Amino acid sequence: MRGKFRKPTYAEIVATLALFIALGGISYAAIKIPNNSVGTKQLKKSAVNSAKVRDRSLLAKDFRKGQIPRGATGAQGAPGMIGPTGAAGATGASGIPGAVGATGPTGAAGVTGENGDPGQPGGAGPTGPTGVTGPSTTAVSSGVVVNLGLGPDYFPISGASSPQGAPDTVASLSPGVPVTASNLDVKLTAAPFAGFPRIVSLLDDGIAVLSCVIASGTTCHADTSALIDPGSELVMVSSVLAFPSITTARFGFTLGP
Repeated sequence: MRGKFRKPTYAEIVATLALFIALGGISYAAIKIPNNSVGTKQLKKSAVNSAKVRDRSLLAKDFRKGQIPRGATGAQGAPGMIGPTGAAGATGASGIPGAVGATGPTGAAGVTGENGDPGQPGGAGPTGPTGVTGPSTTAVSSGVVVNLGLGPDYFPISGASSPQGAPDTVASLSPGVPVTASNLDVKLTAAPFAGFPRIVSLLDDGIAVLSCVIASGTTCHADTSALIDPGSELVMVSSVLAFPSITTARFGFTLGP
């Protein structure tokens, strides 16, 4: 029997010891790891995953703020039932009316003030000056002038005359009150040439205030009026632009209030 077993070699012995040590070391490590000795440093990256976490075992506080998304807003609940109206409370009793206060005493009458000193009557004012009496009626100024030519021909505001080359020798003075000149009418013995009207005017201090223009025919009428200041120099004047027809002119106008 002894001849059937051979002596183990050194390599087999070393291999057997190594296997024994390896198996013994694992058992020792599994048995000797103390409690609470495995932490964040001992865990490999991504070692804990969904498969190693028990379903519904984590709480909302285990997650960082803002990591759990907010859920959708739920539908609004149905309104609650309105409760029955409570009974009206009883009316309270009326309070007792207060007593009427006593009438206060009448105050004393005030002292009557003294009469004021009457003022002295004012003296009569001075009598104003007597106003100027205006003309009571409207005056008519009329005249005739013979041999009117090209002009300007000047002649007085009334009476028969012949034309003059300057107004100074035939001018008249208006009265000392304002008067109105109006209703100038002129009649010629010869009509002016066509296109060359004859103009007959009343001058007030050298300014034409009434004018009668005869463009065709032998008569004209001025519908305008003019206020003549007191003491104005009045004179009549006649003129044409060219090609005069020698004529006699009769004229008239009114001077009145």
